[in-house]
Amino acid sequence: TDPTTMAPMRRPARWSVSQHFLAPLFGFTAGVLLMTAFHHPECAGALEQCQQAEQRCRDQCQATLRATQSSLKDCQSHGLRPDTAPLADLEKTIAEQQQRIETLQAALHDAHQQQQQQKQKQQSADLKLGTAVEASTPCDCSSSEESTDWDTIARQEVESTQKLAANGTLLPTSSASWTTIPGTKHFKATAVDPATILNHLQVGLPLDTMHWSGGFFMRSMNPKVSNWSVQRATSSCTELDVVVLSEGHCVAVAQTKSGGHNTPYFVMRYLREQKAPHSWVYSSRLTTQGHRNEGRPAGKTSMKMHRRALARLLEGLDRIEKSILPILTKAAAGHENTVMVMTMNAGMADLVLNFVCSARRAGTNLDNLVLFPTDAEAQSVAESLGFPYFFDSAFGSFPKNEAGSYGDNVFVKMMWIKVLCVYLPVDLGFNVLFQDADLVWLQDPLRQYFHKPAVSGDFDMYFMDDGSRSTRFSPFFSNTGFYYIRNNERTKYFMQSMLYSSDLIIEWRSHQSALVQLLADHASTFGLRVKTLSYTDFPSGKDYHHRKPYMLKWMEGEIQPLVFHMCWTQNKVDKVRYLKQLGGWFTKPECEAGDLHRREETKGAAANDIYHCCSAEPLVQCFYRDKASIVPCKNSPPKDRGRGSWW
Repeated sequence: TDPTTMAPMRRPARWSVSQHFLAPLFGFTAGVLLMTAFHHPECAGALEQCQQAEQRCRDQCQATLRATQSSLKDCQSHGLRPDTAPLADLEKTIAEQQQRIETLQAALHDAHQQQQQQKQKQQSADLKLGTAVEASTPCDCSSSEESTDWDTIARQEVESTQKLAANGTLLPTSSASWTTIPGTKHFKATAVDPATILNHLQVGLPLDTMHWSGGFFMRSMNPKVSNWSVQRATSSCTELDVVVLSEGHCVAVAQTKSGGHNTPYFVMRYLREQKAPHSWVYSSRLTTQGHRNEGRPAGKTSMKMHRRALARLLEGLDRIEKSILPILTKAAAGHENTVMVMTMNAGMADLVLNFVCSARRAGTNLDNLVLFPTDAEAQSVAESLGFPYFFDSAFGSFPKNEAGSYGDNVFVKMMWIKVLCVYLPVDLGFNVLFQDADLVWLQDPLRQYFHKPAVSGDFDMYFMDDGSRSTRFSPFFSNTGFYYIRNNERTKYFMQSMLYSSDLIIEWRSHQSALVQLLADHASTFGLRVKTLSYTDFPSGKDYHHRKPYMLKWMEGEIQPLVFHMCWTQNKVDKVRYLKQLGGWFTKPECEAGDLHRREETKGAAANDIYHCCSAEPLVQCFYRDKASIVPCKNSPPKDRGRGSWW
């Protein structure tokens, strides 16, 4: 039979040894050598592994030669006339491949020499090199983010992905080859561009900030061509399971013979035991590579606080929903059933006012905004701003001052109201846009994005990209300071589950960590569609502090984001200063004071009246020369000692 199609062959039998046996073997060896040649010089063992792979290839070639000679004798004994030309060329082919291996080894040596010279010139080793053959103990080939323009790389990847998606192309090049995997039902695999297939499937992960090192695709049908579209490659599949891994991670696929309805859909994660390198430890998805568990269960104190708060709320929930429903209904009218909600205490009043001023400058009057003030002074501020607000004693008591830092006691206590102000409108059937006070609007995100399905896509929940890629925020890396919820049965149940998870918020001291893990559970169990928004349109403090190329283009007017979130900042004082020198502050000095609720000229004022506090143009002020600014702040002191001008 023909080894490609399994169809009966015509006599006399003619087939090519080099085509069916040698090419895949030497192709693999060449790939190993090329990948190794560009690996970091301190990744010990790569050359040795390459040589071992070379020897295995030689052994397999010799075994193939012996098997072929035996097959020829059998053919002759049955009176067949095989084509012996491949045998005559076999020794020549091996010699040519040997020469190729020696050439690659020379290139490997040259690459090592060049990198050693580079290391001497640049001790910081700030070059990020490509993926090499995985060693048993991979070295740290990472470098500082400032040394490489990752924003340009990310944009190039996105542009490449968009072009490939437009053409429906799955494979990166037409020369990509399929490799046999013996002993498995899915016995064909090929290298693919991961971003292409994830983009085609509308996976909501932050694709534009991931730097892909490659991927592969397996199927059971033997392809006739190497350049496949996503549609064609998956034509014989009844299911497509996608796995996203980091470099250095291995994946073991165990396929059952049971029907699809019995598939367990379970990923078991194992980390290498640090003290016993040949042993593996079963680990949760929140266990770091250093074996630190960031997903500990809620303790006794956290559960007790959770039960008290939940019991107080549930006792008055029917009354609360009856009272707030008219407020939400009026706010959502004319806004595609969408309300915007914010929570605030007295210490955040000036940030809330600045947001209102930025939204007015962006061309929206925020007449669908409902505030949830947590104390009497904050309620007075809400009344002064002229927006509808709601608070009930069943919510509990909250601190009046702003949080001193991320995760402190004030921060944790305010997380409960962040859950409630979203849960109530979602439970009552409204779409919800939630945001923190430390945001500014540059354009209207509802009109320009969320209310345009052709732009935003078909997802249930949308979250700003936090920027952190830590274990506790994976897989969506969602920032809970700005997100949009489309009301449906999945999102209603999600918010109810979130309501019942406040013990984890207390234990982990983070609303964000608890919410992201619940997203992963509901996405897997209930099919919740989650999208992480691109930082290009929805930047945050991560971009302010760590993506200088992006910020430069924004400051120079080449990029026009929709909103900006001043997170990734230690305290409110710095938030205000960064916004001022960034060009994101629109509140006049006479209205900045925290005692806005005491000002007689604003008390009880209509929303239009409070706008006298808003400046039509940003009120720019320099504070730190080493932080992003819309104008050079070279004469200001540095925030971090010894740093030069950002410009």
